[in-house]
Amino acid sequence: MHFDAEFYVAIGFAIFLAVLFWVGAHSKLTTLIDARINRIKHELAEAERLR
Repeated sequence: MHFDAEFYVAIGFAIFLAVLFWVGAHSKLTTLIDARINRIKHELAEAERLR
């Protein structure tokens, strides 16, 4: 059976995503995104106040 390079790249990427999920990177990423959302909301509120 012959597999192309794309097959091995797809398998490697799937394993990489599984490891990231297992380590808990998704919760860290969510925390970073939530912090950025809160900072932007604060900046918008301050800009509205200064207006």
